[in-house]
Amino acid sequence: MLKAIITADEHKALPADVQGHYTEKDGKHVLDVGAVDGMELANTVNLKSALQTERGAKETAEKKAKELTTKFEGIDDPAAAIEAMKKVAEMGDWDPDKKLAEAKTQFEKQLSDKYANMEKSLTKKHADETDVLTKRLETQRGQLQKSLIGSAAVKAISEAGGSAELLLPIVERQAQMRELDDGQFVVEVLDAEGKARISPESGSTAAMTISELIAELKQDEKFGRAFDGSSASGSGAGRTGGTGVKPGSKVLPKGEPAVLGANLERIAKGEAVVE
Repeated sequence: MLKAIITADEHKALPADVQGHYTEKDGKHVLDVGAVDGMELANTVNLKSALQTERGAKETAEKKAKELTTKFEGIDDPAAAIEAMKKVAEMGDWDPDKKLAEAKTQFEKQLSDKYANMEKSLTKKHADETDVLTKRLETQRGQLQKSLIGSAAVKAISEAGGSAELLLPIVERQAQMRELDDGQFVVEVLDAEGKARISPESGSTAAMTISELIAELKQDEKFGRAFDGSSASGSGAGRTGGTGVKPGSKVLPKGEPAVLGANLERIAKGEAVVE
């Protein structure tokens, strides 16, 4: 029987035709055998050693897998469990006072941000509502001023026998509405500098009235022509008779400013209508 590996001396002792079946390798002679159907000459010592190593690794892996299976039995997500265990391990090194202080700081910041945003939102809402209210009040104040000045002017012009259509724009430019301390509104006459004028009556310190302004305009050479000389000293009621409108008439012509001025109270009460 031929040996797989022989020494040099053993190789020399073999017949010449047998020596040709050996190949010298690392000072030894190895039988040269070709592989057939998966069978070949190999170093089984190394193969056995490698196989033994693989078997040991397999046994170790199976043992470890069994330990892990037992350890994580009932846990659906081992990765999440491992992460949680890491967190628990980290918590072991926590300083309770420090963590409490950090949590408190974070909570206070959240509250501060929340209320800052709320305050900003409420401030904007209040500003918008105030702006709307201010504009509305300005509009209403303008309407009130126009109505208050217009009413007083038409009445005074009518009583003085003047033309409201001609004189009303002049009076409106020289008058303004002023609110008193008690909340009441009055009409005051202004001078060229925008200051309130004083009554022309001797020794008076009272504010000039619209009627006094109309009387002043009536005496003015330029504006005096806007007054009816025949009724300059009469009342609105007397002028009404000159228009063909009977005193106490329920229907008043809208083209007669003097008539309307003389009947403002009746119109307001619904005792007369303008057509």
